[in-house]
Amino acid sequence: MLRHSRLVALAVFLCGALLHAVLTNVFSTAHADEIEALLEELYVFQCVPLEPMERPIVQSGSVPRPSPPANRLRELDVTSVRVVFIERAVERLGRHREDAVPVIADVLRFDQDLNARAGAVLALSYMGADARPALPELLDTVSDGQEDIRLRRLVLEKLPAIDPSPESVVPILTAMLDSVTDPDLRTKTIKAITELGR
Repeated sequence: MLRHSRLVALAVFLCGALLHAVLTNVFSTAHADEIEALLEELYVFQCVPLEPMERPIVQSGSVPRPSPPANRLRELDVTSVRVVFIERAVERLGRHREDAVPVIADVLRFDQDLNARAGAVLALSYMGADARPALPELLDTVSDGQEDIRLRRLVLEKLPAIDPSPESVVPILTAMLDSVTDPDLRTKTIKAITELGR
């Protein structure tokens, strides 16, 4: 009788362990699928407006001369419906958002596609405080003078959504002001310093 009870207990234990392993594998796979779905949204995201082609201005009896270049690139368009898809993909991550942060941060840091990198900034902003581990990548982007000015402006706009501690961000942004020549970037930097320093 005692032996039978032990066998039953062992069988129950093994079934429980097997069920746990199966469920863990299922949820891990689902978790990976949600991160992959978010990445797919980043890579179909389009926010870079096409610049108008410069055509030569031809005047009667004169040599054609090129039209003057635009003073600045047109801003990134982050108002399209695809932004909602990125936000929903972040929501589907649920409590696993933190696991997705390094993956999204790598898109911002290493990818060559400006659309995907802008999407990564948006995704991180939707994660809120969970995205704080990506602050080094965000701050590197915004303080890099060789970086696309439009992406730097976007980072500054979205930085407060991550709710970083002022001491980790404000000194870097304040030091950056000395080298900022773009008026819009300077204005956004001052605004971010003001909002984060409250």
